[in-house]
Amino acid sequence: MAEVNETVLLVERKGEGAPRVKQRCSNTTSIALLAVMGVVIVAIGVSVVLGVTLTKPSTTVATATCNTDVCTSLAKRVLSSLDTSIDPCQDFYNFSCGGWIKTKSLPPGSVHVIN
Repeated sequence: MAEVNETVLLVERKGEGAPRVKQRCSNTTSIALLAVMGVVIVAIGVSVVLGVTLTKPSTTVATATCNTDVCTSLAKRVLSSLDTSIDPCQDFYNFSCGGWIKTKSLPPGSVHVIN
């Protein structure tokens, strides 16, 4: 059997000019090229899907609320320690501790230090 040449040359004549030579791939080369293109398209698709999946924020939210006496008592203590008349963006320390400082007195001789 004769060996098959991978490339077939076609000669075209357009008008009266010199013939043009066109190179055409064989079926084997065309199939290999299509296979490579298919693999590249699949790889891009997988990359996009993984990128969207991995960057998606978690939608799991804790929905359980503690309504026991201990939780309620602690929440009241925390809320009473706040001074809601102060803007937390301007002075977070006094916003979070101001209510406690106003209601609690320091024993005589103790020092109250605020940095």
